[in-house]
Amino acid sequence: MKTVSRRELIHCGALSLLGGYSLSVRGQAQVPQRLIMIFLDGAWNSLFSTDPVIGDKKSSGNYSPIYQNLETLRVPGKDNLQLGPGWIEAASAFAGVPTCFINGILVEITAHDVAKELMIAGVSSSLRSDIPCAVLTAILGNDAPKFPEHLMLSGKLPTRQAKPGLFASDIAQLGALLKSPSVYVKDESFVRSQQLLAQLDAQFQKRLEGPALDTSRKWSELRNQVLAQSLAQGLAIQVTPEIKSRYRITASGSIPDLVAGSYLALTSDLTDFVAVNIGGFDTHTNELANQLPRQKAVARAVSQLLSDLATTPDPRAPNLNLIETTNVYIGSEFTRTIQLNGADGTDHRPTASAILCGRGVEDNGVIGMTTTKGNAMKWANGKPSTEARAPYLLPNDLIATILRHFGRQDAAQKISEETINGIFKGISKG
Repeated sequence: MKTVSRRELIHCGALSLLGGYSLSVRGQAQVPQRLIMIFLDGAWNSLFSTDPVIGDKKSSGNYSPIYQNLETLRVPGKDNLQLGPGWIEAASAFAGVPTCFINGILVEITAHDVAKELMIAGVSSSLRSDIPCAVLTAILGNDAPKFPEHLMLSGKLPTRQAKPGLFASDIAQLGALLKSPSVYVKDESFVRSQQLLAQLDAQFQKRLEGPALDTSRKWSELRNQVLAQSLAQGLAIQVTPEIKSRYRITASGSIPDLVAGSYLALTSDLTDFVAVNIGGFDTHTNELANQLPRQKAVARAVSQLLSDLATTPDPRAPNLNLIETTNVYIGSEFTRTIQLNGADGTDHRPTASAILCGRGVEDNGVIGMTTTKGNAMKWANGKPSTEARAPYLLPNDLIATILRHFGRQDAAQKISEETINGIFKGISKG
């Protein structure tokens, strides 16, 4: 068995006291599998993003006149990916990374809380009490051998019966938290760390046996180092002038600040799984003034994120860029009506759309479709279907498909037995 260095012990092995991870180090490091989930809270308008009003939809007369003259753009070199006006600024970034759009997901309940849980967890605690409702990044982080298992930026998302992970409202709070962990250690987000420290204290008299640890080191010093390293592996998480300029950050907690935070969390190797919750998309009034600019702001930030991921080496696999080890999932709880309401806004539409980029994604793919009336279409064998027995694409199928892509067959099977083909390369039901 290879001797474990003190740094390796602090970074991952010491946490085996909680999770049962071996102190041995494998001869070859496993390639990381990371996820950034950007959730647009309140329901984005997919007509501004992945499902624009073009072709038969434009000529149908079913859509509000506001959509008739808005600019759309095909992603360069990717004939299938047509962008609505909210995401045109991300076109070049999508051109450079594997990207797939998913449209026409049937959302049968358009209550925000229920639909949100379905699109981030595959289940809703209101509909099924037998399966824990936890955000996708928390499910994946359940097996992470280090703290924090996952990170949430901005609004909290459901994490019932899952490891609490780390929560920060913005980069500034995250940076302060990491620099002064003792101030925050009593927060509920640090249950995992508190458990680790308690067990380290219980081991004070015993010490660890074998060559893995210099037993002459005072246990209290190791305790302090474990706390510092487990919480602050990336002490450099801060808005540097370069990051501020690249992402065009003008305020703490803004859209570019939050998206940049997800990038910094990966480059610092703080965690493998990051959820970013961006609110403000429940636009029941003045759609063009409220929804469209917000989508454009997300698109600009995501464009920079994808460009950075494509050019930044993974800290644990420096021969690969982060886009080769990371998936970016962008979605919302449902979409918005194709006609305006009396306040020039839109209401809830029982379909959902999403974007997936990065590791293992089938490039230039569009899965699912909506009708000229904006309704979800049944989908079978990679194309729309009118067969009575043909299934709809469902939120739980999408989340289960992502879990299978990450090798989490056990969690996927609890959510759905179905896999949506065409999103990722080489996955199947299991």
